[in-house]
Amino acid sequence: MRRQNQSITNRHIIRLITAIALVFAMQAQTDDSFYAGKVVTIIVGSTAGGGLDAYARVIARHIGRHIPGTPEVRVQNMPGAGTLVAAHYFFYKVPADGLTIGSWSGFYTIKWRVEDKPDGIKPAKFGWIGAPVSPNTVCALMARTGIDSIDAWRASSRPLKFGSSSRTNMTHILMRFMGNATSLPIQLITGYKGTSNIRLALQTGEIDGACFSWPSMRSTARAMLDAEGDDKLIPLIRVGDPGDPEVADLVEVHDLIDDPSDIATLDSMSAGFELHRSYTTPPGTPKDRLEILRRAFDATMSDEAFLADIERAGLVVNPIRGHRLEEYVNLIVSMPAAQLEALRPLVDP
Repeated sequence: MRRQNQSITNRHIIRLITAIALVFAMQAQTDDSFYAGKVVTIIVGSTAGGGLDAYARVIARHIGRHIPGTPEVRVQNMPGAGTLVAAHYFFYKVPADGLTIGSWSGFYTIKWRVEDKPDGIKPAKFGWIGAPVSPNTVCALMARTGIDSIDAWRASSRPLKFGSSSRTNMTHILMRFMGNATSLPIQLITGYKGTSNIRLALQTGEIDGACFSWPSMRSTARAMLDAEGDDKLIPLIRVGDPGDPEVADLVEVHDLIDDPSDIATLDSMSAGFELHRSYTTPPGTPKDRLEILRRAFDATMSDEAFLADIERAGLVVNPIRGHRLEEYVNLIVSMPAAQLEALRPLVDP
């Protein structure tokens, strides 16, 4: 009897294993059949030639190989309001079918949390795929200003003009914060469509400086960083640690702030900085397709051909996985009331 029961149990186990294997096989077939022959579109919330666009175009050339069914991947630019136009379009209008990926500034998660509108964008509803790099920011001035140090900047007889694309984007809010929390004279000029336009304004003398994520600055403004004389762009301040020896010795913005409440405000913004270069799916995207895209993204980040392409483009990769991005979003969603009130004047002027 005992052998018979054991035999029955073994048969049940074998059937269960066979059933599970069949489910996985059917799922794989479903994944392949869904993406095969399809087109996946990456919507970039900035102009061509900027940092977001540069990363998206390299990723688009490689990620399709890691998606079951090997779909074609295209990039579509949708600039406006510092990527906010693309974010709104992505949240409210894009079909949740796993065929569209968004690349916009995830820093807006802080703005939406502070506003907390009943019909507003809810960051936790996006599907967070990953980010190719942690976008620590660097602020730089043109050499023609005659300023090449923090002390000289403090002693400037006039506010230095810094360009930004929107009053609500990450670097604009950072610069407003720096103007309030440090003794550095800053005048903000807004309305530029993207970093490529800001670079042009730096070159023509329309503005004196700008703050970019370092991965963007080191690649798209490489010629300006390497220039001589008045045309040279000089990095002076970093936010966080970009992990690059070229800017490792810059003054970190925390060292310019004395007020503990200002330091706490800056710290509360840090999670938003980490979300800046995120790739997302629209709300309601099936979880299995989100996981497919996450696995494809992670595989792309270690793909030798992709990394070679990244190096040729002068970009860097220090990826953040989708589950980690979700943790940053949850930190922002659960932000204490005191921190929200401190951020309100910055994100909702």
